[in-house]
Amino acid sequence: MISIGQTQAQAVLGACGSAIAEVAEAALGRTLDDFGGFAPGLDIRAMQHEQLFQRLFIS
Repeated sequence: MISIGQTQAQAVLGACGSAIAEVAEAALGRTLDDFGGFAPGLDIRAMQHEQLFQRLFIS
């Protein structure tokens, strides 16, 4: 990550405008089954939560 200001951020977004539009257009033609997720950290924490003595929700 780099530190940039508002003006530089606007320039980056402006340069990526056509690519963003293409990706958004492609996403509109997809169904929920086409999307997936990858969150290994969340999965690890969920597994650790299972072993806690006191939990917020015990099911």
